[in-house]
Amino acid sequence: MNKYEALATWVKDNYESVNGWIFFNASTMEDGNSSIQTMESERAEATYNDGSTEVAFLFAIALIRSYDTEMSTLNTDAMAEADNFADWIEAQNALDNLPVLGDNEVVNSVEVLDSVPSIAVDAEQNLAKIQFNCRLNFLRRSKNA
Repeated sequence: MNKYEALATWVKDNYESVNGWIFFNASTMEDGNSSIQTMESERAEATYNDGSTEVAFLFAIALIRSYDTEMSTLNTDAMAEADNFADWIEAQNALDNLPVLGDNEVVNSVEVLDSVPSIAVDAEQNLAKIQFNCRLNFLRRSKNA
């Protein structure tokens, strides 16, 4: 299983989304959709004498939710849902319930990088994309180790 499959499986098997489905690098602009979005390729943070490498892999969680310009609770509810998702990731990290990448790659942590999710609004469709960024930190063991 590659890191993309492992990340998607970890989220899908452990987090209950609003509509029960979480897309990977794809999503339609429909209320209730959630997705995991890869942001950039992985980067080496440190390399050890045996050739093993500490790696950081960035990804985002994006939620598509109804947006309201009136005095309803839609907008605050959507932001709270994003906060709950981020809290869930942090709780999984604290519990050491982390994605399993395989024999040569061991996840050390999953971090939420944003204290407040970003929001982009599609006023014509009354939809908002609420997104927060995360980092998967793992050790890639050298084949010589």
